[in-house]
Amino acid sequence: MAVNRFKLVFFVPRQSTQAVLSHLFTLSQPSTAVTTSAVAQTTEVLRVGRIGAYDGCAFVSPGTGQYVPLEGANPTIGKVGQPEFVEEDRVETLVTGTAEKVKELVTELKKCHPYEEPAYDPNLSLYTTTAFIVLDTDGNRVLAKYYNNKNSGSSETGGKSLSTLKDQRAYEKALWEKTKKPGGDIILYDTYLAVYRHSLDLIFYLLGPTTENELMLNSALVAFFDALSILLRNQVEKRSVLDNLDVVLLCLDETIDDGIIVETDSTAIASRVSRPRPDTTDIVINEQTIMNAYETVKARVSQRIF
Repeated sequence: MAVNRFKLVFFVPRQSTQAVLSHLFTLSQPSTAVTTSAVAQTTEVLRVGRIGAYDGCAFVSPGTGQYVPLEGANPTIGKVGQPEFVEEDRVETLVTGTAEKVKELVTELKKCHPYEEPAYDPNLSLYTTTAFIVLDTDGNRVLAKYYNNKNSGSSETGGKSLSTLKDQRAYEKALWEKTKKPGGDIILYDTYLAVYRHSLDLIFYLLGPTTENELMLNSALVAFFDALSILLRNQVEKRSVLDNLDVVLLCLDETIDDGIIVETDSTAIASRVSRPRPDTTDIVINEQTIMNAYETVKARVSQRIF
């Protein structure tokens, strides 16, 4: 059973926000199963609001909701036929689990929500990507990372399969043929949406499903490129990328996590990747220091000889 990550978005009266969130968070408690060897194993079947080592994570933004209850409705707030304006919160939280468990979570949301008809976003998804690719100006692969994500453009969403190296290389070559001339920045090619950027002897690509927001894909690519420019001191070319491949990959991981766009601020990305320089202010090198080092080495050599 595939486990995926989703973003749950719903709207709730402000006075009920924490009560609803608290109930949803309790649903992510692990279930304990006993194996045939009588050894208990703890398995997370659903996670709500958990990001790494942090639990209870959510983003809450205030606003005003409005509605008009129709005949037959039983509104918690307001009267039938009269417009109602309520101070509400828009709540966003990360959900990890199988599709079936996420559906159960939505059912629980409806049960604990104070409204008769809770408003929530039925499109439970995050901004996703299919692949990140770097080609040189001859169409040769410099770096490529493909993501296996439910919403990343696989056959489940009508996208062409890029699961094998042969398929990936063929697609990359064909994509390069379409984009090798500078000037463009986005193309819809062979069931994938691709945003790209030329830089000296390299072309950077970010692929996503055709249903993805092209502005978000472009924002992620621009943020990654700008952060990389900061880290490589504006020397974004093939030799520099290969010499600093660890920095490039760290920069990519700070921008995209398992196919999900997690950051579009280049400064934030660069600050997380950059390494602090060692403090050398207390190191004093003079003639005495050199003589001490020389005497130490001389003594050790003498000990080994005699």
